[in-house]
Amino acid sequence: MKGKVLERRLDLLRLEGNGLSPSEIVNDLSQKYAVSAQSIYYDFETRYVWEPVFQEARRTFLAVLNKHNQLYRKASQPRFWADLVWQISR
Repeated sequence: MKGKVLERRLDLLRLEGNGLSPSEIVNDLSQKYAVSAQSIYYDFETRYVWEPVFQEARRTFLAVLNKHNQLYRKASQPRFWADLVWQISR
């Protein structure tokens, strides 16, 4: 249940970012998720509550991704130099 609500709200943000009007978004999402139009309008009304949660999750994800990239670069440098030395010494 909660997964569908989160997915629906992410779709709401995506569709709004694509330039659709609220009425178009309500029609699309109410059909896609088989919920009443009132549920979608409720999502719009309570957006100030749930949208910051998505933004915080996105910031956390980007921080983890950045750390992963840093660790990958640090781990791959010795391998790169080892391969380079091996190719030169042949």
